[in-house]
Amino acid sequence: MRNITNILLLLMCMVGFLPSCTEDDTVKERTYDLSFGFESLTELQHRKQSFVAGDSVSLLAWKKNAEIVDLSGLVINNIRWGYNGGEWLPAEELNVETAEGAESIVALYPHLNGDYDLEYLKSVPLNRETDLLYARVSADNGLPTEKIRLKSVFAALAVSFDGDVAPTVGSFTLEMYDQAFLNVLTGEVRTEDVREKVTLEKSTKVKSLFAAQIVPQTLLSGTTFMVSGISYTYDGEDVAVDSGEVLLLNFKVIPGETEDKGIVTVLDKEDFDIKDFDDNGTVEGELD
Repeated sequence: MRNITNILLLLMCMVGFLPSCTEDDTVKERTYDLSFGFESLTELQHRKQSFVAGDSVSLLAWKKNAEIVDLSGLVINNIRWGYNGGEWLPAEELNVETAEGAESIVALYPHLNGDYDLEYLKSVPLNRETDLLYARVSADNGLPTEKIRLKSVFAALAVSFDGDVAPTVGSFTLEMYDQAFLNVLTGEVRTEDVREKVTLEKSTKVKSLFAAQIVPQTLLSGTTFMVSGISYTYDGEDVAVDSGEVLLLNFKVIPGETEDKGIVTVLDKEDFDIKDFDDNGTVEGELD
């Protein structure tokens, strides 16, 4: 009789009539399906155009309105998500409670390597020779399920030339702000008040056009450019270019009685589109 009772109890556990028979009632850890993409800053330079196998992104997160005084305030601290060419996989699993506590979420490419402290996160140096992509999103119920889209922390400067004024060399320089730092927690970029020579390289895709990746800043009225020994002055209003944006300038020559005067004007993005250029490097319509 005892054997029959034991068999009946076993059968009830198997069909779920007695939930207390389970060995472990805790919620098991699971991997969240996250994916990442980014908006390319410009096709005029040989910069990163898409993620490839081997790329990895840092993920950081904290609770809404949390005051971050040290790294312990982060509920997710630099978990690496790697791309294998088909999907994004985390280097470690996230439990449900941790993931659902994440409401302010930051993704950063490339992945943060090595030891760092909170002060470093507030002042990550920008290097124009490398790509730095960033996204900050908010979520009400933990990590988002849709793709997180990053954008470049940098801006871009593209300069076109009218007529025969285009320099014959492959590059030219101008003085701009070139030192800046990213606050990973806020997404703000702080620019050092130091002007240095920035080199603009000739585009291999577009005739008479030069481009450079620059730190976000304001082009100041009165800025002077020296191109092939000719001085050009931007005499318009101060114009700001933010992260992920392209500032388009056009060089023109105004004939004078004694000498030609070079001027620089800002092109309206609606009148000038990189995609308008064909394979011969010409543009549809006029450059205003």
